[in-house]
Amino acid sequence: MLMDAHLEEIFIRKIINGEYAAETYLPPERTLATMYEVSRPVVHRAMIRLEGKGLITIMPRKGIRVNDFKRNAKLSTLQSIFDMEKLDINPRLNTHMLSFIRKILAMVLEEVTKTKSVSRVKRIDLAEMSPGKIFEWSQQYALTLDNPIYTMLINEFEVGIINAGKVVAATNTVDVFAKHINIIDLAMQSGDLKTAKEGLERLFDILFEIYPTQI
Repeated sequence: MLMDAHLEEIFIRKIINGEYAAETYLPPERTLATMYEVSRPVVHRAMIRLEGKGLITIMPRKGIRVNDFKRNAKLSTLQSIFDMEKLDINPRLNTHMLSFIRKILAMVLEEVTKTKSVSRVKRIDLAEMSPGKIFEWSQQYALTLDNPIYTMLINEFEVGIINAGKVVAATNTVDVFAKHINIIDLAMQSGDLKTAKEGLERLFDILFEIYPTQI
């Protein structure tokens, strides 16, 4: 029998991939319970959580309307949307995610250079680089800044960054990836933002090259 969280994931996938189109209505909870072979309370709890994430609107006496997730979804929805181990998400959405992460990291590097806080960056040992270390490396730069919003954004994308690292590991590009991270670190230490950002661009060029074969 499906559990609450599993049912929620099914609906997230169907909404994000367009199987449940925006501005249409889902079947009544009783019908959904029959369709997915769960109790009505299980469906209701899943709907409450989906509404909290901005994906649906429960309209008394009207039904459950599917929202346009591009317009209504919240940043807190990212952990569910980009948990690619559980959800089969449209590859275009993954590409958009990577593009946004690249922009965030570029902003972080710029701010670290502007505030001259690079000396506070904790160096990460990449000798045995893992997906978790890629996230930790991203986070360390943000942690040096007084503005906590940068760290919050990096933390929101933790799942996406770690999954990107898993793709790197699966395609045996870890050494190349580590090389460019080292280039970024050395450039930042010497105050060469231009070279650091070029290294960052190359990191994501690698991801864009290998992602289509992995997702």
